[in-house]
Amino acid sequence: PMNHAHKGRRREHASRRLLEHAGYHVCRSAGSKGVADLVAWSATELLLVSVRANRGLSPAERDALLEVPAPPHTRRLLHRWRDGEGTPE
Repeated sequence: PMNHAHKGRRREHASRRLLEHAGYHVCRSAGSKGVADLVAWSATELLLVSVRANRGLSPAERDALLEVPAPPHTRRLLHRWRDGEGTPE
């Protein structure tokens, strides 16, 4: 059986590939236990991305993501991957 950490890494890598394909540069904040799993940027915006498998953010996680100080043109996203689906919600 797959452990949760391995599944989480696979989902983070899948989100990273999607963002890179969309033209973003992406940095994975592995092991940071911070509110954003990925930080992505383009010439016009910054993305703080939380990646989850089969669940959303708890109210505390959502609040923490919204409260991160960030420059203008920053979007905060949740990539929720459901088992058996090829793209996040």
